[in-house]
Amino acid sequence: MAATRLGGFMKIRLSRNKVFCPTLYKCRLLSDDRLQHLSKHHFWKSKYQQEVLSFDWFLSKENLSQFVKHVLQQYQDKIISAQHSVKAVENTLNLLGQFHILDLGCGSSALPECFYQWEHYPVTVQCLDYIYEAVQFQMHSMKLIRPGNKNSQVHGVCANACCLPYRSDIFHLITEKGTMDSLLKDTRTGQEKARQMFREVYRVLQNGGVFMQISDEDPDSRLFFLEDLSGFPCRWTVLDLAVDYEMNNNCFVYSFQK
Repeated sequence: MAATRLGGFMKIRLSRNKVFCPTLYKCRLLSDDRLQHLSKHHFWKSKYQQEVLSFDWFLSKENLSQFVKHVLQQYQDKIISAQHSVKAVENTLNLLGQFHILDLGCGSSALPECFYQWEHYPVTVQCLDYIYEAVQFQMHSMKLIRPGNKNSQVHGVCANACCLPYRSDIFHLITEKGTMDSLLKDTRTGQEKARQMFREVYRVLQNGGVFMQISDEDPDSRLFFLEDLSGFPCRWTVLDLAVDYEMNNNCFVYSFQK
């Protein structure tokens, strides 16, 4: 395993001498069956029916904001690289109209807020969760926030990540933080649900669009699982966000471009 710095984060290059074994991966999941409740709708429904407070897995809000700026700046830099001038970038963004972002399993995370406050071009952020109270919390929170760009929009959608209510090829960026981790806590159907979720992500992602998954699972396990999950060759990139000292946590970003 080798690593290099990339925009303040660590880009990991993994050796390809390992073979993913679904049976062993499932055994590893079974070893922590105490967390199976995290895959259950009734657990999250009960949690969000109580007092809902802003909460983020893996990253503090400050570090999450820094990461979002890094991601969106990379997107802008790709356009600059392709168009070779700032004026061309402005024209391209005007043609796009909106940069469409989907946050899968938004919960009460600050991730949608960070996207909504991006000032350099308009974004449309879709906050999707299968718990109505979580979506309601996001919509209430967004009313109290000034968007970074006056033309930015935010929408709340109560739906299942395994059956997305969108037409195909619509989003420029899809993110999820801990959503697939929760699905995989179900040792009986978790892997199949993760597969369904990935198929839906791929369907609604535009050609050239990017999917980003934030997880605390080590690349030695998760990367090979994702490659097996997709069912076709995907060029996955891994970023190590290093230790978030406020959260006392290490987490990784797994991403691919369609």
